[in-house]
Amino acid sequence: MTERPFFSESRRRIFHHPHISEGDGKEEGLLEGEGTTSTGSPPAQQLHTLVMIDDADNGSEEPSGPLRGGDGSEKRLEWLLKRTEDERRKIDPLSSSPAQPLHTLVMIDDADNDSEEPSGPLRDRLKRSRFTAEPGPAAAPISLISLSSFRMKHFFSRRLFVFLALARMSGESSKYDTSITEKSVKKISIESDKNGSTEKDDSQERDQWDNQFEFLLTILGMSVGLGNIWRFPMRAYENGGSAFLIPYLTCAVLFGLPAMYLEAALGQYHRKTPPILFRRIAPILQGVGWMNVMIASLVAVYYILLIGWIAVYLVGVLTGHVDHWTHCHNSWNDAATCIDMSLQEKCAQNSTARTYFHGSCHGEESFEGKKMMVATEQYFMNYVVKPSTGFIDFNTINFKSLIGVVVCWLFTAFIVLKGAKYMGKASYVTVIMPYVLVVILFFRGITLEGASDGLYYYLGKPDFDKLFLIGTWSAALKQMCFSLSIGYGGMITLASYNKPKNNCFRDALVVVIGDTFMSLIGGAAVFSTLGFLAHQRGVGVPDVVQSGLSLAFVVYPEAMSHMPLPWLWSLLFFVMLFCLGISSEIVFVEIGCAAIHDQLPSLKNRKYVIVTIFCFVLFLLGIVMCTDGGYYWFVMFDEYAAGVSACLAITVETVVIAYIYRNKNQAKDMFEMLGPSKNFFTRIFGQHSFYFPLNWLVITPVLGSALVVLASKRDYPFEGDADKYPILFDILGWTVCLIPAFMMPIFAYVAYAQFKAENYDLRGLFMKQLQLPSYPRIYAEMDEEEMNKQKILPDREPWDSAPTGFTLPDSTDSGDIRLEVFTDSVHVPSI
Repeated sequence: MTERPFFSESRRRIFHHPHISEGDGKEEGLLEGEGTTSTGSPPAQQLHTLVMIDDADNGSEEPSGPLRGGDGSEKRLEWLLKRTEDERRKIDPLSSSPAQPLHTLVMIDDADNDSEEPSGPLRDRLKRSRFTAEPGPAAAPISLISLSSFRMKHFFSRRLFVFLALARMSGESSKYDTSITEKSVKKISIESDKNGSTEKDDSQERDQWDNQFEFLLTILGMSVGLGNIWRFPMRAYENGGSAFLIPYLTCAVLFGLPAMYLEAALGQYHRKTPPILFRRIAPILQGVGWMNVMIASLVAVYYILLIGWIAVYLVGVLTGHVDHWTHCHNSWNDAATCIDMSLQEKCAQNSTARTYFHGSCHGEESFEGKKMMVATEQYFMNYVVKPSTGFIDFNTINFKSLIGVVVCWLFTAFIVLKGAKYMGKASYVTVIMPYVLVVILFFRGITLEGASDGLYYYLGKPDFDKLFLIGTWSAALKQMCFSLSIGYGGMITLASYNKPKNNCFRDALVVVIGDTFMSLIGGAAVFSTLGFLAHQRGVGVPDVVQSGLSLAFVVYPEAMSHMPLPWLWSLLFFVMLFCLGISSEIVFVEIGCAAIHDQLPSLKNRKYVIVTIFCFVLFLLGIVMCTDGGYYWFVMFDEYAAGVSACLAITVETVVIAYIYRNKNQAKDMFEMLGPSKNFFTRIFGQHSFYFPLNWLVITPVLGSALVVLASKRDYPFEGDADKYPILFDILGWTVCLIPAFMMPIFAYVAYAQFKAENYDLRGLFMKQLQLPSYPRIYAEMDEEEMNKQKILPDREPWDSAPTGFTLPDSTDSGDIRLEVFTDSVHVPSI
């Protein structure tokens, strides 16, 4: 390997100060050894940290005063002697005339690259900046402060080691302060006068998780929802049973995991919500982030009604309704159409008249022209929902639904208001409890009589012919997308509260596995119970299978009524559903509140204003669903709000990252966060696998586009019932569907108007902004022509009152860099 020193022959010495001996770790080998470390390796291979301090002003390049001294110092830097003066002047812009005052020169290199050259953003910073002390009296003594092996995690995002990085001018005699250690340093502030980047640690400003396990639980709560219990089992049942797992797991590898990993990496690296993230990639694209926010908000509007219904059932369980909702003698029952399923065994042996109704057995001909309903369905429709005759028929307020929704909104707003820490704490209950309860229900279900019949129809009857149907693969892809809440911006928002070095690949993998596990085990619990119900009724499993709301609110309650202690199993089931629903709702609301909060720094300490207004607006938008006609509006939102738009969102996200931000920049971002692969296996299958950039470049955009088309296919009128679902149902439905997509042109115009108002060059609308965390690195890789183009970029974002982000270099002056260290007891002024 060719060694390329940064300093000339005349500056190749580093002198040993008598106090420079108390560093620990690898630094000691560099400063105290004779050119090698304790392992025998050259110093540069052990630690790429060099420090050269020269108190110039004495007309000499030799250090003077307290810095002079030490034996064998030349040997320590022997490996720096191979570059000629001409080469140095050509390559090293730090070159200056020998007599130019240079009070402090510090060279810090982020190691881990098996090279003696600085790498990453530091290399490029050294090419255009000079680290100097503030001007002081000539030949004044220098006071040294050692940080031992402090890791500057808040500066370059990669492992940086600093030794003797601080030197400040004073009129006192030389001192060595050992009170500042790695553990005592709380904050590092780094600023630049005229060039370089202006970066400050925002860990104290941005909400953060107390620990990464809470983050993992919260994203599981977002992804694992009600659809895992009633939607996945039916998709499997309708599309080949256990054979459905083949397309489902294939879609998880091709679509689910790459999309989740991308969103997790974006949120964690940029530490901002989707609108700001995409605005920094190009202001014209900020609508992509607002599309995420709008999708989550529209889902939150109707999803909370579902949780409100579950709350009504919980109250019903606690007030003794379990003993009544399977019978036909209640005030909410219509005796002329109600069938008590608990009495059907009386006609089980009758081959022609198998329905027990009003004291005798009847055949199907007895019910022609009538819509018969089982008792549990009448409880749901006549007691809980109370629907009108159609989509535009409004008469009364459903106060049960209204009260349930209000309570759920208050609970959601309280958790969101408290921030990431409370969301993490709440997830211990709202996420862990459903997993515990579904396992309990699973083991209870498989021990029931007839459970084997249900499990056979669920997973034991594979139909591999279904694998050759496009509908099966379409169902698997849609289920994967909807189940993981991909395209909602939730993963980006929650990951923005992560620590920079968190293993977001592991988290994305755990979420996909956890979501799949809940789907499989939840489906097994459901179908084992349906097998029991079929056995109780004396019919086949297909005769009791229903999907969606009916499965949760009709079939399952009836099945539990046949078990011992039905109130207990009913309570556990609806508590599980409530936790699954509310954990997702909290994240959907947090996405919108966080996006607004990030762009309103004036309300930084008054988040309650944003949360209160946002939740109240969503409540007002959904209050129509608390009327008797609201059931049909709920169905409309469920059908249109997050299907096509969510698929479009994830497709646009991947296209923006792969083709506009560029895969190479994304790969470097992830390398900064996650570090290098540890072995061959992780290099091929881990976080830096070549598969993910390829997937984001081709596979996910193609599958996402296909999903947009497949999700757009509809039958009109809805459910073939034009009376209940008139043409207005579909017109408003498509409007709701397209509102998120409208965010892209709307906010593109907003960005254009902002640039025009501030007289910014409109070309900047299509360029990466200075506030991108990766911008210093991207800038350093530009050629001179590209660098000159960057001068048109705004130096701040619309909500900023002062310049932020990277400060473009001034060709006339390299500027000084000030570095401040804060501890509990000491504040070291800038140097």
